[in-house]
Amino acid sequence: MSQSFEERIRAKIESIKNPKKGQNGGSEGSKNKWRPKPDATSDIRLFGYPLNDREEPFVEIWMHYNVGYSFLCPAKMKNAKCPVCVLSNQFLTKAKVDFEKGKPDWKIGKDLSAKQRFVAAMVDRADPELTPKFWEFNEKIYLELLQKLVDRDYKSYLDPLKGFDLTVTNQKLAKATFATTSFQFRPVQCRLADTDKKIKDIVEGLPKIETVYEMLTEEQVKQRLNDFWQKGDASLNVDAKQAATTAELGNYLGDQKELDVDSAFEKALDD
Repeated sequence: MSQSFEERIRAKIESIKNPKKGQNGGSEGSKNKWRPKPDATSDIRLFGYPLNDREEPFVEIWMHYNVGYSFLCPAKMKNAKCPVCVLSNQFLTKAKVDFEKGKPDWKIGKDLSAKQRFVAAMVDRADPELTPKFWEFNEKIYLELLQKLVDRDYKSYLDPLKGFDLTVTNQKLAKATFATTSFQFRPVQCRLADTDKKIKDIVEGLPKIETVYEMLTEEQVKQRLNDFWQKGDASLNVDAKQAATTAELGNYLGDQKELDVDSAFEKALDD
């Protein structure tokens, strides 16, 4: 039974006031994302994102990571107003005025700023169903993959009929803060899947990128900031780094349970 106009409006109001964790990095989005196994190797196969409006087979995105769950940056992706970028730029500007005293502001500004990431369509060879997913990686991996597209030996690695699999290694070295991800191509050309039908099913079964990395509205981003500042919200799964940023933001903008986001922005711009 279809919803009435009033029911749709009420549902929209609720989604803005209380964004679901499934959006942008929550459980619904995560099922369509792939990550390398920690301290292990994985054999995967990449293929070009079929819905790109340009020739390049990968997708470039900008993400905010340190405000609860991750989400696309409206400013970088759509040239729209992004409340997180407003705060980030304000903290960075303050830090530049007095670098020594502004070190905490610089850290907060950098933590809040949007990070560029890159996404490839892929399947994991360990998955018997070869479920198509997205692999999100940094600029280093992206550059290496681009360079292989002009390498005479491996430039066909995305070809579903005569491409190459990759072995991805994820390893955390001693004293390193984060794990390092690297890859190398397997030396034998092979098909994406055994049959043409299965290849077609894989490519057509890949979800649209915007359903996995959903774009929040300005009001939803403001709500995200509100939830983030309410430190008792266990659903955010805030780690130690995020908790520190939360506390510093709370001290700067007012540690209150029901934060008036618009007033907080005005205060940040006035200071």
